[in-house]
Amino acid sequence: MLRLRPLTWPQDRDALARLDVSFATAVVDAVERRGPLELALVERRVDPPLTKRYAVDWDAVAAAPHVTVAERDGMVVGVAAVTWQAWNRRAELSHLYVDAAARGRGVGAGLLRAAEAAARSMGARRLWVETQQVNAPAIRFYLREGFTCCGWDAALYEDEREVAVFFVAPTT
Repeated sequence: MLRLRPLTWPQDRDALARLDVSFATAVVDAVERRGPLELALVERRVDPPLTKRYAVDWDAVAAAPHVTVAERDGMVVGVAAVTWQAWNRRAELSHLYVDAAARGRGVGAGLLRAAEAAARSMGARRLWVETQQVNAPAIRFYLREGFTCCGWDAALYEDEREVAVFFVAPTT
């Protein structure tokens, strides 16, 4: 059974640090320019599969105004953090990590529901999230969960082969 609870800091630090927040994929979304103002994500197979490991600053995660931890059988299996931008009443899902061994079992969806509830409690109009075009599993997850693509940034990352893709969902 999945249990969602608020972060307990710094007690949860070690459990979070043990999460495998990497991903591997044989499919990435290449960014194609189709015109001066039009970009498209086009699915491409990659061989060998791409593996990416995130270096997470857990202190920064813990500093978010709303952090939810997911536990299964007493073990921490995921975390989500939501920040707030008052000027446009937008909540940002600034972090969402599910341990690799726990994926595909509803942990991400549960954390996302908690993030949406936090966004509503903050008075947010929208919940916004960013991921990379190479993280096809995350892109598919956000689309399945009702998010829509709302923008791109080809200059956000130091690795210029990656493009930031932004998604948004209403909080109502």
